[in-house]
Amino acid sequence: MKPKIATGAKAAVAALSLPLLAACVSTGTQPGVVGGSLPRSDGFLTASVAPGRSASCAGTPCNIHYRTPDLAGDVTVVANGQTVGTFPPGTVVNLGDYAETTVRITVPGADVKPAYVNMPNDNR
Repeated sequence: MKPKIATGAKAAVAALSLPLLAACVSTGTQPGVVGGSLPRSDGFLTASVAPGRSASCAGTPCNIHYRTPDLAGDVTVVANGQTVGTFPPGTVVNLGDYAETTVRITVPGADVKPAYVNMPNDNR
């Protein structure tokens, strides 16, 4: 018996299913390099910032993406006084999930302005 080949709408659904399933698979919210351009901030659970920029999240936890400055070497990123990691210059990195307090992101030793992500219910 010959296997059936999906055609028409069934083929379209099958073709779209794999990329959608792949998009649902995640490595978690561990810090890491995402890419070269900032993901879209939805202002609710995701914020994307760069040096000198600010964003807000309306809900928590808030996943933060940061575009590292274009410097000569690797960039050490610090969020609220804690080193998140060292990353290549000019890349977008996922700093992880934050909640409850405004996040101040800096690059020690570099002449770049900090970035801020404001959280809901931050009473500072």
